[in-house]
Parts: sequence; structure tokens; C-alpha cells
Amino acid sequence: MSRLLVTGFGRFPGAPANPTQALVAALARRRRPALAGIELITAVLPVTWAGAPAQLRELIAAHRPDAVLMFGLAGRARRLRIECRAVNRGESLRADAAGRVHAGGGLDPAGPNARLVRGSMMRLRRAIAETGAPVVLSRDAGTYLCNAALWTALAATPKDLPVAFIHVPPLMRRLPKRRLRRPRPDLGMVARASIAALIVLARPR
Repeated sequence: MSRLLVTGFGRFPGAPANPTQALVAALARRRRPALAGIELITAVLPVTWAGAPAQLRELIAAHRPDAVLMFGLAGRARRLRIECRAVNRGESLRADAAGRVHAGGGLDPAGPNARLVRGSMMRLRRAIAETGAPVVLSRDAGTYLCNAALWTALAATPKDLPVAFIHVPPLMRRLPKRRLRRPRPDLGMVARASIAALIVLARPR
């Protein structure tokens, strides 16, 4: 059985309700045949510089997952974004959920400029697209806590262990009265896309 660590984030300034928290809860409840042979370890990380990296390292050390899939909110996105790397920088302008800001500069003074995600991102994108969810590849995860979490997971796991991060747009709560050119996905669509991503990471070949 493959053990996958799946994380989302809690609320933070500008996002009083984080859809990735609901997504992780929905995935934890799923018992579909597609997930047979996959054990899910789910967690919601705090959006704090002090809490998120430390809790993520503890989860990885305690559960020793076979793959890690993380979700974060991208407030201006309209599609799922598969991030391709984490950069060695921390956001020094936006406060976290505890009201604190990062000191700025690198996340790890001794680390490289960037760390690449592990696994086939093209295969991941293709599997998600087949569910009907809008999805693109993204150059990096920014410089806020999503990037810090991805950096932490890549640094805390073996170099052959699949690690991926998907940014989720604000979710549509109800059907629009008029047809939109590019509507945002709802929770059901994102959950189906996430299951497809989990299968790719759990069965890389």
C-alpha cells in the first residue's frame, strides 16, 4: 500500500475561508475504488512562518510517506496550477495568519536557488485535464507560505520521492446565472482532479 501525505492550508489574511482546507477534508472522506491501495495521511497546515514548515517536517518524519501532494490557494487564479519548483526566497511584505512577516531573503542561506518538484508534471497535468478541470503548469510557487511548504517538503524527503504542489483558485459555490467564458471550478471538480493527481503520484509507472 502506498502512503501519501496530503496537505492544505488554513485561513490567512485575505482568505477567511481557505478552499484547500475543505478539499483535504473531502479527500479524507473519499473511499473510492480508484484509491484502493492508497493510504492517505491528511493535514491542514497553519499559514504561519513558524508553524507550517515545522509541522510539515514533523508529518514527514512521523509518517514517512511514499509521496507528498500539497494544495494552496491562489487568489487570482481561475485554473489549477501545478507548480514546477520552489524558490529560495521568503515574502517579506505580507503578514501571515499570526500577523508576522518573514525577515526576507532566502529560506535557507546554505541551500540552492531553487528546488525542482519530483515526478512527471506533464503526466500530472494530463491526468487532471482528463477529469475536465482547467489546469496549467506554473513556473514556481511564489514566495509566500505555499512556496515555503514546497521547499520544506523537497528538502525533508529523499531525492527520489515524488513531491508536488497544486495551487487551487477560489472555488465557485453555485452555478452562475449566465454562462461564463472561463468559470472557476467547484469543490467537486477539484476533488476529482485531486484524486487523479494522487493516483499519478502513488503509481508513478
